[in-house]
Amino acid sequence: GFIYPCPDEIISPLAFQTLVNQIDAKLLDLQNDYTAMLNRYNFDSPVAAGQVVPAGVDTPLTAAVLNYVTPVAGLWIVRGYAQANAAGVTNMRRLRVRLNGVSRPGTTQNAEGNNFIVPMTVVPLVTAAGDTISLTYLFNGTVTETVFGRLDAKMLVRIP
Repeated sequence: GFIYPCPDEIISPLAFQTLVNQIDAKLLDLQNDYTAMLNRYNFDSPVAAGQVVPAGVDTPLTAAVLNYVTPVAGLWIVRGYAQANAAGVTNMRRLRVRLNGVSRPGTTQNAEGNNFIVPMTVVPLVTAAGDTISLTYLFNGTVTETVFGRLDAKMLVRIP
């Protein structure tokens, strides 16, 4: 709020100067919000090098390009994508987004009979500055799969 003299107080030049400084500070805050809105953070990883994943093991995808550290607090929309080369029969594939190593909801695809389906998940996340966003992959089948992941993150709203 703005400090402004009460009706029964004597209005001095100092009171007006205080009010003007408060209005200027608020306008600068609004300008910073406007600039942040026009230049929202946006992260698009390249496709990560293949990682061998064993069947039945929920495996974090460890490529450096699949780990994003949020520079500011905010509401983010995160998209994970994983393409796999199967070395055997695959019945199910699941991809989940993780926040600081804790799995969030994801997408499970029925790949029964080796039906080639690529799991993609989209998750909203509320993060603090310095939080890490990553992916985890699970499949049910035989032998191993080589997984090529991709991670995209877009800040929707900054949280001051």
